[in-house]
Amino acid sequence: MHLKTNQLNNMLVDLDRALTRGETENVVEAIQRIRLICDDIELSIQDEIDYAKRREEALRLKYKHELINEVAFLMKPVTIENVYDGDYLDHFVETRARQLSEGGAEEAHNTFWTEYLTLHGNVFGSVPVDLLKPASVAYLEKSGWKPVQVNVYDFGENLEVTMAFYEYCDEKFGRYIVVQESRTNAYLVLSFGA
Repeated sequence: MHLKTNQLNNMLVDLDRALTRGETENVVEAIQRIRLICDDIELSIQDEIDYAKRREEALRLKYKHELINEVAFLMKPVTIENVYDGDYLDHFVETRARQLSEGGAEEAHNTFWTEYLTLHGNVFGSVPVDLLKPASVAYLEKSGWKPVQVNVYDFGENLEVTMAFYEYCDEKFGRYIVVQESRTNAYLVLSFGA
């Protein structure tokens, strides 16, 4: 693309020169070449758009899923870009456990998360609001936990879980957790909204 924009810039200089000198034939030739370069750029962009659409459709077919539920959660947000730097995650987990315990939410949290095998994701502290007492919700929110709507997507039990699937989730869902439900063996993605 950079080469084409350089060609376009050069042709614009040639056009300006031809106009300044009154070289009608060179003006017409420069305009025709500019049109061809612009058409070429437009085709390249359209090819990129078409490729992205085809890729998205192929991924949609490969990773068929359906929205099966929407659930209100409280989520403990991370405060740094890379949670794996240093011992941030260790401190995060300790703080999360302490807040859950002090807020009277530890049992509800643990009961919920023993139903699911966590496979992958980028959310490290969450619990459904419906499982909590109002006092626990208030305590956790005061401690920095955020209310968030979670969309639950069912990918079925025959999903081949690979790095490519996790990359798909990174692109499609943003903040999410991939789990396998203990009861049904179904693979679910919990997508944490804004």
